[in-house]
Amino acid sequence: MEIKAFSVIDFKTSKAIVRLGQFKKEDPKKCILIYTIVLLLYVISLFIDYFLIKSQFSWLDVGVLLCGIFYGIRIVYWRPKSYYKSHGKFVDMLNTFVFRKDEMTISSCIGDFESFTTMKYTMLYKVMETSDYFFLFENKMLLYIVDKSNIEGGTAKDIRKLLYAVLGRQYFDCKY
Repeated sequence: MEIKAFSVIDFKTSKAIVRLGQFKKEDPKKCILIYTIVLLLYVISLFIDYFLIKSQFSWLDVGVLLCGIFYGIRIVYWRPKSYYKSHGKFVDMLNTFVFRKDEMTISSCIGDFESFTTMKYTMLYKVMETSDYFFLFENKMLLYIVDKSNIEGGTAKDIRKLLYAVLGRQYFDCKY
């Protein structure tokens, strides 16, 4: 049995990688929503404090607010964009994965560059699965991304069974 899957390193994939690193197993949309609500409550408390209660103006409060806004913008917009640009000439590289019983073959190509690797599943450090992707970590820094929408000859469930059977506790199902 062979299951083929394809993925491309594009902006959507880069965004998913950054959010996976930032939020781990938590739902990024839920975390960003909670962060936004807390920031809005802080703004409302500042408004009430300065305009209704007429207390002393504090640059510290403004600094905390600006840091909160800057941090939110950094997580949602700047980090994914810089991560995407950091791939240089490998942006939009096509990766083809062939999953077999106990190993997978990965081929990558863009322009004149081609790479082929065969790897046993036991060589994987861990796997993290989201609703759209499988993130296959070879070590803490190197990962392969499998797009679930581009699977042929099987399903995401078949790939999950193959990987979970070998990795067990190193297989993480992120609930988003």
